[in-house]
Amino acid sequence: MHNCSSRGNGGSISAVNFTQIGGVVKLERSRADLGGSLWSQDMTLVNGSFRVQGSFSNGGGGGLTVEENLEHHGGTLELRDCVVQHRLNAHGGCVRTEKYVQTGGVALFQNCRAVATRRLVGESQGGAIFTGSFIQTGGLAIFKDSRVQSVQKKGDGGGIFADQQIKQHGGRLTFQNCSAPRVGGAVAVKQFDVTQREFVWVQSEDAVASFDGCIAGRSGGAVYSSAKMSLLGRMTFHNSSSDRKGGALRAMRGLSATSLSFSQCYSAQPGAALAAGGDVEVQEATFEACNSEMLSVVMYVEGNLTAGRLNITGVASDRASDQHVAVGGGALVGSLKCAHVSSCDISAVQEDPKLQEMAVALWDLQMQQQENQENKGDLSNLLIFFSG
Repeated sequence: MHNCSSRGNGGSISAVNFTQIGGVVKLERSRADLGGSLWSQDMTLVNGSFRVQGSFSNGGGGGLTVEENLEHHGGTLELRDCVVQHRLNAHGGCVRTEKYVQTGGVALFQNCRAVATRRLVGESQGGAIFTGSFIQTGGLAIFKDSRVQSVQKKGDGGGIFADQQIKQHGGRLTFQNCSAPRVGGAVAVKQFDVTQREFVWVQSEDAVASFDGCIAGRSGGAVYSSAKMSLLGRMTFHNSSSDRKGGALRAMRGLSATSLSFSQCYSAQPGAALAAGGDVEVQEATFEACNSEMLSVVMYVEGNLTAGRLNITGVASDRASDQHVAVGGGALVGSLKCAHVSSCDISAVQEDPKLQEMAVALWDLQMQQQENQENKGDLSNLLIFFSG
């Protein structure tokens, strides 16, 4: 079906329960208030191929809106070039659902966009998927070239925005070239009640997540988490960046991890690869050619650091750079190996709360000045201040 439209729900399909056990469903260039191509209370893909391309929604879910559970057990789920656009809140460029569950199959979300257009209060979340919970136990999910956009630069989660949790008990997540103007270029987990769960992102030993070329205008170039993370699988970050802390990963309340790998990541403030607001426990972390414009800090931990092995490699050139790990509390590190650096150490960070508060105010002022200069096409005399 193609070129279908509805002033209500589901441009092509509206159903209480949509289940596909085989065959091919292809929906193109559909429009609706909710669910550009499909609206359903529940949706289950058992096998076959379900494809959506070029759909549009002006309410939520540019491709699909599934009010309760979207379950993907096998086959192919593919959404391309879908857009949700709204004056105030744009949620889910490709999919908006309460719970997304993948146990198998392949999912592809490409060139999805969530766009908020109102100048003063417009906010967008979930360039590809906006959900309460994202759960993966198997299969492969690929997010490419997806982003959130907002006139006011208020947008989070270029690939996925989850307001409750992400659980990855198996399978693989891949993010390429995703972006957000505020936090979480690829993924933002922003639990509004941080006492609700101890961990908002849980990853088991068999799970893998990779991030390449992701950008955030503020914190967490690839990933932003508002609460603790438990990462027992593997996470790799390449060429991710942010304008504040956490060029690749910003964990506001700390994390525990088995294996983290960062390469060519950048941040304007400390934490070119990783910035954590609480304690960090990691068995092994590798940092390669990462650069922080402020103090050359590749990893910034506001709490305590416990690490088995830290491997830091600078840029192989005639002029080696400094590389530092900054820790606000205590540090217990089994092994620190450095290469292609002029200096490499683990240093203590003592921050005066009053100075920190002043730095935040200065940063906010600078960001406002920068936006004014951008509007005038003048970016001269730009200063960077330290903020939380």
